[in-house]
Amino acid sequence: MHVTHDITHINHFQTIILVSSAYIVILGLEAPATPLRWRPRYENEP
Repeated sequence: MHVTHDITHINHFQTIILVSSAYIVILGLEAPATPLRWRPRYENEP
């Protein structure tokens, strides 16, 4: 049963890594667009 528990823990850890990787990819795709959204506001500021 201890081995099964270790496997379950590893699978749960892998799931966290996959979810984190997905968020990193999403943030990576969003990041280049963010400056384009905010830059005009900063340029309009005196």
